[in-house]
Amino acid sequence: MATADNDDKASGLSAEERQAVKDRARELRLSKKRLSKQEREAIEANDVLEAIDKMSDSDQAICQAVSRIVTEVAPDLKTRLWYGMPAFTRNGKVLMHVLPAGKFHMRYATLGFEDSAGLDDGAAWPVAYAITDIDSHTESLIRRTIANAVRELPLDEESPER
Repeated sequence: MATADNDDKASGLSAEERQAVKDRARELRLSKKRLSKQEREAIEANDVLEAIDKMSDSDQAICQAVSRIVTEVAPDLKTRLWYGMPAFTRNGKVLMHVLPAGKFHMRYATLGFEDSAGLDDGAAWPVAYAITDIDSHTESLIRRTIANAVRELPLDEESPER
């Protein structure tokens, strides 16, 4: 009889990682359904709210704060789940996401940005922040970073189309 540890070793994925794969498969099935844009956005926003409701109090507070900041700084971004995590999109493409601490039993949540975010600053720049609490300094940092992230990046002839 296989144990959970043996299953993890055989598949190469932890239980949490397998759940993230299942979450992503569900998200992709939803995207293939014939729904209006408004119906899809409403379902996706509701899915995010339901996911946040299932989180620990500290993860809920962080996700709710990030959502509030996004609404204030970049109201054109849409929310949806991405691998079971709250994510914010522009034109259907994930721009940033919140990885709750509880998802992979980490000591901090992570606010991560994808390569479509306009964070470019010289030859190196941060694309993720560890967050343990939302205080005024952290909120200010998140606000500035999101404002930068939604900037349109100029297309470079050598880089792939964004």
